[in-house]
Amino acid sequence: MGDLEEGRHRSRAAADRASLVAVLRSQAEAILACDFFTADQFDGTQAYVLSLLEHASRCIRIPGVTLHPTEEWTAQHTYEIHHNQHRPHCSWTQPRR
Repeated sequence: MGDLEEGRHRSRAAADRASLVAVLRSQAEAILACDFFTADQFDGTQAYVLSLLEHASRCIRIPGVTLHPTEEWTAQHTYEIHHNQHRPHCSWTQPRR
């Protein structure tokens, strides 16, 4: 009886994993990660580069660079890229395996 119980547990775990993968794939279009990194300029100042990662396409986009990032500036650039109003070319795409 132990083998039967163990088999049921494994098949349920596999089904749960498949269900989680399906949910994540269905939501990938809506997942957008963003972060800043700095770029040193020749005059010694630092510019802040906004980078966005679109999970569905694995595409990294650079929508803007500023010396003084604000909440409004970040929200506007993220909104524009997410709603296709100003869509720069994909800067880099990770190949799918």
